[in-house]
Amino acid sequence: MRPTDGHMSRQQVSIVEDDVDLLDAIRFSLLAEGYSVRAHETAGDMLGDPELAATTCFVVDQGLPDSDGVDLITELRRRGLAAAAIMITTNPDARARAACRALGVPIVEKPLLGESLNACIRGILARPAPHAT
Repeated sequence: MRPTDGHMSRQQVSIVEDDVDLLDAIRFSLLAEGYSVRAHETAGDMLGDPELAATTCFVVDQGLPDSDGVDLITELRRRGLAAAAIMITTNPDARARAACRALGVPIVEKPLLGESLNACIRGILARPAPHAT
């Protein structure tokens, strides 16, 4: 896991992306927007993060070295972590699109041009939180 910004009053975004340069760019962009950011290079690192429960939005790469993004989001949900999630990927296949649709997870396609990811995060976090039933 990369260094974090520990301001607890800010919304926390947890990212998992195995391309270190892209991970650093996303982290920098989100810190500049005022988010607290937890950055991980593998699914295992993310799942082992002791601050994971404080996450308000997950940004998950579909193609990770130790998992695929859909399986990771499914595991997060299984663990009771219901924070919003966004999948980032290049050219998602039909399985990934269908699985994300079923999970209620938007896909932002790489390359991440302009403000597409940040706009998606802002939009998701602006929605009212779902109520537990």
